[in-house]
Amino acid sequence: MVKYLITGARGQLGLEMASRIEGSHNKALSFSHEDLDITDLMTVRQCVRDNQPDGIINCASYNAVDQAENDWQRAYLVNGIGAQNLAIAADEHNIPLVHFSTHFVFSGEQRIPYTLADRPDPISRYGKSKLLGEEGVRSFSRSFIIVRTGWLFGEHGKPSASFPAKLLEWMEKKNTLSIVDDQIAAPSYVPDLVAASLSLLQKKAWGIYHFNNGGSCSRYEWASYMAGKIAWKGTITPARTADFPGGACCPRHLPP
Repeated sequence: MVKYLITGARGQLGLEMASRIEGSHNKALSFSHEDLDITDLMTVRQCVRDNQPDGIINCASYNAVDQAENDWQRAYLVNGIGAQNLAIAADEHNIPLVHFSTHFVFSGEQRIPYTLADRPDPISRYGKSKLLGEEGVRSFSRSFIIVRTGWLFGEHGKPSASFPAKLLEWMEKKNTLSIVDDQIAAPSYVPDLVAASLSLLQKKAWGIYHFNNGGSCSRYEWASYMAGKIAWKGTITPARTADFPGGACCPRHLPP
């Protein structure tokens, strides 16, 4: 039986990851941020020593994109220093680390798909904090998988973590919604993301990867599609990112 230490255990990605690992007859050692402070290196080292996992899967993330512009210290600690601490502990025990990053490490000015050959150029503090985490993982871990992804949606976690879940809440309370139509990306279904990541881990395919499901859309197109599927009677109007506070730091185009 293989044991994996999972951080961010109460988020939609962490919950799906633990469920998939347990379903394969392996052991998921799940830790929320209350259980394990990944920003404290000594605490991380002690946790790894005590549990002796065969690998670490970092699903923990400070992902409040707009809030990170002001609360940037916390974002840098969790997304940057936290990832680096896990990489240090993983390398000390010669075990692999799977780390999830974001397409927000790019500026979003490019209108064609980003590839691994494109140089990261984040425009938000959230994106910069995630890039710092990538650099820490690459610097301190020899056996790592970094998966850049975004626009996650699935069946677990808080509604605030998923655009479709938030949208359904808004539709219950309002008859008119304004949704941005100038942010383009490809949504990522969490079960597919987990399956692909574990497959890479099983193959020991170390390196950096981009993951999204096929196709791309705007937030407005996504919302309109959902409204049609549930026969919502309200009205959705297109809006610009700049119409909302903090929106100026969101990349506009992150096609797969």
